Amino acid sequence: MNTLPASQAEYDTQMQGLEDEAETARKAYIEAKRRYDRICDTMRDLRVAWREQQISAVPATAQDHKPAPDTGLVLKSPAYPDRIKPHRGRHTHAATYAPGLLMHTACNMKFEEENVDHQDETDPITCPPCQRIVQNNP
Repeated sequence: MNTLPASQAEYDTQMQGLEDEAETARKAYIEAKRRYDRICDTMRDLRVAWREQQISAVPATAQDHKPAPDTGLVLKSPAYPDRIKPHRGRHTHAATYAPGLLMHTACNMKFEEENVDHQDETDPITCPPCQRIVQNNP
């Protein structure tokens, strides 16, 4: 911990040192944020490309959008192909990408992509409004 300066010159020296440290930390933060954003973009592109590859690889007869007979909760919808769970959230939502880095759910909620956990497409939708919307509008 720095001691209090005894003179104006000491004060100016300590303040200049702190300002230099703050500027260095700010630049490091900006670079880390840019790197994080690039990684998130790459992860999103990979998820989208993988989903498109899997859809094109499945025969048309297997792409029927019907609930699984055993659980009744796994619902498929071309409008909401993704499954997300907000951090510290309870329910798994049916979602799709919105412009920017947003995820738009069937129950009309929006989340930033980095604030949700991406689930498997086969995970059951546990949000009751999302279940109703996806089931009624396959």
